[in-house]
Amino acid sequence: MSKFFNLFVLFILLMFTSEFLFAQSFSTGSVGVLMSNGGRIRIETPAVAGTRQIDRVSILVASTPTTVFDYNQDGNGVFPSSNVTTPLLSNFEMVNALDNSYNTPPLPPDVLIWTNIYGWNNGAYLLLKVTVKNRESSPMNAIIGAEIIPKIDNVYGFETCKYLPSPKIIDVFKTNAHVGFKMFSADFHGVRLLNWVDGYDQDTSFYRWLSTPGFDPELTVGADGAVGIFSHPMTVINPGDSVSIWFGISYGTSETEMITNMNLCGSKYMQLVPVELTAFTAYSGINGVDLNWSTATETNNYGFEIQRKNCNVDGSPFMTVAFVNGAGTVTNEQSYAYTDRGVLSETGKFAYRLKQVDFNGQFAYSDEIEVDLNPVDYALFQNYPNPFNPSTNISFSLPKETRVSLKIYDVLGNEVHSLVNDVRNAGTHTVTFDANSFSNGVYFYKLETPDFTKTSKMILMK
Repeated sequence: MSKFFNLFVLFILLMFTSEFLFAQSFSTGSVGVLMSNGGRIRIETPAVAGTRQIDRVSILVASTPTTVFDYNQDGNGVFPSSNVTTPLLSNFEMVNALDNSYNTPPLPPDVLIWTNIYGWNNGAYLLLKVTVKNRESSPMNAIIGAEIIPKIDNVYGFETCKYLPSPKIIDVFKTNAHVGFKMFSADFHGVRLLNWVDGYDQDTSFYRWLSTPGFDPELTVGADGAVGIFSHPMTVINPGDSVSIWFGISYGTSETEMITNMNLCGSKYMQLVPVELTAFTAYSGINGVDLNWSTATETNNYGFEIQRKNCNVDGSPFMTVAFVNGAGTVTNEQSYAYTDRGVLSETGKFAYRLKQVDFNGQFAYSDEIEVDLNPVDYALFQNYPNPFNPSTNISFSLPKETRVSLKIYDVLGNEVHSLVNDVRNAGTHTVTFDANSFSNGVYFYKLETPDFTKTSKMILMK
């Protein structure tokens, strides 16, 4: 064999292994993880250099159909993968930073991505925190997610992938090896389970997979193997700001064992982001949507952003509508309430969630809850305020589009003012009665439609 051939073979081997020559790793005693400078995360059991289970987990950040950050086309290490010498939050911790400077010039989106991986002694699970900073000059509608390339039992192909709806876990498995993925900072927005094909990793495809909600059916693949894609709900990141998402990876020799280990991972997450939300409800009322929530304990809780999404518009993002201060650090139950008056004139379905923010900037999302603002019955509500001076609000609900008459009467039954006399859409409507020119006393307001009539009393007190 010639010297030239030997050098050529050595060069090729170095090309394929150089990234992991500079990787960092740790083993918990039940699972091992390696993270390269380029952001490639590998999972092996029961330790590093054991049996590979996941060949690559890598971060995706999409902002438009043609601007998606991914491992193969954009990622460049700017802070090398490093083990934290004295972890404060776990027994093991590894950190890495990437940006989009792989190409010249760099391809958008312009982001800086920090990844922290936490592990605990003998735990068959890992907790990952991914922080994305927007370095562009405009707000970014960011969809953050991850790409999964399995290698279960150290062999590509023939694995099964499925989404388990009750524990909200992606299970990638063969007979005696299960690897789970679960989002902790929010529910999955979407899960895509695909057959691997050459050239699949294009921006337009990634964006479609990340932005599409819902869950693909169970998939068993052939020799080429699978690709998994999961996404976090879209988040608006302002210029210079960052957001973090959290997800877990667990291992087990059975589905049950994998889920058990994921639950242990979830317990660690709650310790790191420690506001325990015990209730969150939303009801449509005459003054808007009434939101109520409570916590069992709070640690370092700055407060809650209340976020709303219009479910009637495809692709509508969550928008912050209010902020409610938290209780800081307390061990007793806390209760909170807020009325969203911004939907009084709206109909259809709206979703709400809470974004709990710590004083150090860490945050987590609650589950989403949905409210239907379409009334099922006619209703005329008590005016507010009452007594009033000089104006008051009168609300009524209609289950369908109809002609409406809303009039004001004095105590003798004389009509003194007409507030509404036209056709109104289904929904809850609010009108203001200005009584500046009226005398003190009792008045009545009467709602009439072809199918409904009701009268209520109010008091003007100047």
